[in-house]
Amino acid sequence: MKKLPGKIAAINDLAGYGRCSLSVMLPVISACGYQCCPVPTAVLSSTDGVKGFFLHDLTDQMPSYISHWESLGLQFDGIYSGYLGSPGQIDSVLRFLKSFRREESVLLVDPVLGDQGMVGSNCTGELIDRYYQLISKADIITPNITEAFFLTQKEYEESPAEETLDILGKRLLSLGPNTVVITGLKKEEYVLNLIYTASGKSIVSSPYCRQERIGTGDLFASILLSKLLDGIAVKDAVQFAADFVSQTLSFSLEQQVPQEEGICFEPFLGLLSPYYCNTIKE
Repeated sequence: MKKLPGKIAAINDLAGYGRCSLSVMLPVISACGYQCCPVPTAVLSSTDGVKGFFLHDLTDQMPSYISHWESLGLQFDGIYSGYLGSPGQIDSVLRFLKSFRREESVLLVDPVLGDQGMVGSNCTGELIDRYYQLISKADIITPNITEAFFLTQKEYEESPAEETLDILGKRLLSLGPNTVVITGLKKEEYVLNLIYTASGKSIVSSPYCRQERIGTGDLFASILLSKLLDGIAVKDAVQFAADFVSQTLSFSLEQQVPQEEGICFEPFLGLLSPYYCNTIKE
């Protein structure tokens, strides 16, 4: 009898139109062979890049949601926290960890705070203090370059030198996670992902598709966490995730998928399925 799928708790918002957050995490984590259990932090009619979107914040509902899961005695192999818009939401995630995290669980924190040198207006000192608490408990964090500068309280540089990047990586490690992956650093024809651990640094490169799209971070981190739970080494998992994002970005551009719809990954989901891929090999 085949082993039942493991469980990953996915804590993020849900947008009805546009591929990002839970609308990416649910199908991608499922395709990777894990049961994806969502914890919605907000419900949006579309991504916030679409004019006139509706938003309902679920900060006040999260404690009751978590309480019911506590009554069920659930536990998770992986926990992935994405966009958290308020200190109250981070408090709920910290409670979640106390209730549901096992010793062998892997916690991935994607500190979604900003991009392209800008951070959100909600990034108050109180929010960042809570984020530091959450990051200190993480096994792996996946900030982009903007978030790496912001979390380390250094002035943003669009094209930082390698020495600067190493300072960022070491400072982020000092916050408590076991692994730091600084994502999406563009250099000539490649996108670099820099991996920092206590044992050193490694760099993963993938082809650069010259178009920005929402949801790439959600896609990358969902695959990364799933592959880590499969027992794949960090560098190999980062390479697999980065190559998948690059491939689907290029496809989205070739097919002229509207940018507001995000990254078109659905035709490639079979490549993520260990059961499907093993069946094809046989």
